[in-house]
Amino acid sequence: MDVVCSRGRYEGEESDLPREEVHDGVRIHRVSATALGRRRMLHRVCDYATFYATALQRCLSLPRVDVCVALTTPPFVASIGAAYKRIHRASLILWAMDLYPDIAAAMGVLRPSSIEHRVLRRLAVWIYQNADRIVSLGGDMTERLRRCGVPAHRIATVPNWSPGEAVRPCPDTQTPFRQRHGINGHFVVMYSGNMGVVHEFGTILGAAQRLRHREDVLFLFVGGGAQKQYVMEETRRRGLDNVKFCPYQPLSALSDSLGAADVHLISMKNNVEGLLVPSKLYGIMAAGRPALMVGPRNNEIARTLEVSRAGWVVPPGHPHRLAEQIERLLRRPDLVKAMGSRARRHYELCCSRRRRTGELVAAIEQTVAAARKARSESGVRR
Repeated sequence: MDVVCSRGRYEGEESDLPREEVHDGVRIHRVSATALGRRRMLHRVCDYATFYATALQRCLSLPRVDVCVALTTPPFVASIGAAYKRIHRASLILWAMDLYPDIAAAMGVLRPSSIEHRVLRRLAVWIYQNADRIVSLGGDMTERLRRCGVPAHRIATVPNWSPGEAVRPCPDTQTPFRQRHGINGHFVVMYSGNMGVVHEFGTILGAAQRLRHREDVLFLFVGGGAQKQYVMEETRRRGLDNVKFCPYQPLSALSDSLGAADVHLISMKNNVEGLLVPSKLYGIMAAGRPALMVGPRNNEIARTLEVSRAGWVVPPGHPHRLAEQIERLLRRPDLVKAMGSRARRHYELCCSRRRRTGELVAAIEQTVAAARKARSESGVRR
C-alpha cells in the first residue's frame, strides 16, 4: 500500500518528517509544497496548487494499483485520484470528509450564481461521476450526494471514528493537563479542535459572558484555525476573564487534554448540515465526557447525542440556553458522570475504530470485486 501526502503540518508550516518512510508495511510518500499558511485565501490557494502538482507527479510515478482511495480535503484533491483512474484503469473510492464548493457557497465565500462556483460545481460532479464508490460520513451527507446525482448503490455511509483508540477515559477530570495549566478547581467547558469558518462561536462567547460571575466556571479553547483570532479578539473586547486558550495537543496527549474537561462544546452553523460532520464528537465520547452542541437539531451529531443520551443541542443564537445547560450540569455532578459513561459506552458499541474500519474495508472490497467482475464480463463479451 502507498500513501501520498504533504510534508506540511496542519497549521501550514513544513515538517521535519522524512520524505519517504515505511510504517507498518505502508509506504508513505511526503511531497513538498509551499507553506504560506491558512490565514489568507491566496496563501491557501498557493499551498493547495503546489501540493496538487507535486502529489499528481508522485502518484503517476508509482506502480499501478487496483484501487485508489482519495479524500475531499484539501478541496478537489480527489481530481488526482480521478486522473490516476483514467490513466491506470484503477477503481476510485472517494472518501468524502466535506462537500465543496457547497461549503464555500454556504459560508458566503462564493456566490452560487458566480462563474467560479459553477466551474467548481462541475468539477465536483465530474469527480463524483468518476468515483466507483463514495464513502459518506452520515445520512445527511448521503442525501446531499444523492441530490447531486450519485446513485444510492454507489454510496457507502461510514461515520468517522477519529481519533479512535488513541483516546481512553480518565478516571476523573484532575488530569496532568489541568495541573500544567493551573485550572484545577474549575468546572471546565472545553472546545477542542479546529475553529473553522463553519463553526459558530457567538453563542459560546455569549454564554461565557453570562457566566462570568461564576468563578468556578472556565471556558477553555484548545486548538486553532481560521476563527481563532476572531475568538481571541472577541474575548478581549468583552473582557472575558473566564476564557483561556491552548494550542493543538499531540495525539499522544489527547486522553489527558480531552479528559480535563467536565463538558465539551461542539458547534456548527445552521446552513452546513450534510456538508460535513464534526469528527470531534468521537474523541469526546471516547474520552467518556458529555457534550453540548451549538447547532441545528436535524443533523448527524445531534442525533448521535440524542440516541446515546450523552449530551444536548442548543440552537445558535441562544447563549442564555447554553448557559442554563452548563449551570444544570454544575448542579448535577452525578448527571455529568452518567452522561460521560453513556458516551463511552456508545463509542465502544457503535463508533469504535474496529467497527468503522471494518465497514470501510468492506466498501473497498466490494468495489474491487465489482471492478473485477466487470472486467471479466467484458472479456467474455469480446
